[in-house]
Amino acid sequence: MRYHNCSEYVGTVRNGKAHGSGTYIYRQGQAQSNFPYYIGQFKEGLRDGQGTMYYSAQMNLSIVWSKGKPDGSGKMSIKGQVFDVNYIDGVQKLRVPTERDNKP
Repeated sequence: MRYHNCSEYVGTVRNGKAHGSGTYIYRQGQAQSNFPYYIGQFKEGLRDGQGTMYYSAQMNLSIVWSKGKPDGSGKMSIKGQVFDVNYIDGVQKLRVPTERDNKP
């Protein structure tokens, strides 16, 4: 599915909305960048369930989503460093380095 802002969704659809597993590439206008994009679960057109948001080649967030917002505990990777994160209703409450993932 292609949207009016040139964003794209590839995956399962129900009642004309993303619903189930899929990939959504966020694009503004004719920009050809493939970032940001989301791979994961959708419900009624919103990110909902387990999924990963790729903000750039060096930053992503893997977490449970609820009604389009990150909600709960997950992992954020920034330039190869991994952090444990906690979000409540889309607001980041905690971010600490994950020792086991950051050892050489």
